[in-house]
Amino acid sequence: MVVMGFINNLTEGRSRGQPIALPGKVIFQTDRELGYIPGEGYYAVTYLLQHGTMKQLLIGGGARFTRDGKRVLYKREHTLYLLDLASNQTHALDWTTQYSPYDFELSPDQQWLAFTTTKLLHSKSPYPQFNVMVARFDGSEVRQITDIGIGIGRLWWSPNGETILFHWPYDNVQHEGGGLYTIRLDGTDLREVVGGLTSHGAEANWSPDGKTIVFSNTTGPIARLFTVDLGGSNKRQVSHAQFDCRQPVFSPDGTQVLFRSPRKVGAGAILGSTLYAINVDGTHECQVTPDQRIKKYGEWRWATDQNPDWAP
Repeated sequence: MVVMGFINNLTEGRSRGQPIALPGKVIFQTDRELGYIPGEGYYAVTYLLQHGTMKQLLIGGGARFTRDGKRVLYKREHTLYLLDLASNQTHALDWTTQYSPYDFELSPDQQWLAFTTTKLLHSKSPYPQFNVMVARFDGSEVRQITDIGIGIGRLWWSPNGETILFHWPYDNVQHEGGGLYTIRLDGTDLREVVGGLTSHGAEANWSPDGKTIVFSNTTGPIARLFTVDLGGSNKRQVSHAQFDCRQPVFSPDGTQVLFRSPRKVGAGAILGSTLYAINVDGTHECQVTPDQRIKKYGEWRWATDQNPDWAP
């Protein structure tokens, strides 16, 4: 599938470019506007991009679709919330407050929650480290499935619900850099998918069929996108731009990758980032969200769009 870009014209500090009308729907975190809740304070804002229209969906960050695309899980302060897109009703997962999850995702059947936290049941490390825990949606059957001395930041649940992919910032084999690993729900069968990654900033996601993983990794000064088969073979470079490409997610049909990239070099405002899409074979890259200048902290900046997710 090929998506076409837009012509971007800046007037009076704002873009008149229109976002891409991607198939399905996209959510992403942005600072294009402030998110304020009386009595609570300021939070990140999550936008919904659908049918070529971009609008605020919720106040909160780290948002992820459920696998069917009908609900959105997000975080505000130390608590997770679940928004039903059809009814616009929000349900607080109050039990998560005691764990203050950093990253999180519901299993495809929405029965289990996986999350990273430093509020562990047990730890070999004397210092707080992020590890992976899982629990039933209602907060029962909480268990810790990793105890790794160097913290785990991000995780991604496989489409079949059997394994969790995560970035471990230490390579067990090469003893440098880091790697992407999978582990089963019960904490068994820890496997390396790809190693030798840089020790920071590696982000990944699954293809809809669960056979391929897309990930970002720094090669020299630039973070680029790659795909690799689940068994660790057939590694292929996807992006070739001379700009960082991070936080990749597959399209619902597996033919494209959506990612964030900062590209406003020397444009008279502090660097931000926008979303881009590219075919899995590395062709037809295009900008998805328009540039926008915002005044923040007393100076002009380019808006930062990040943490995208894409659902049917």
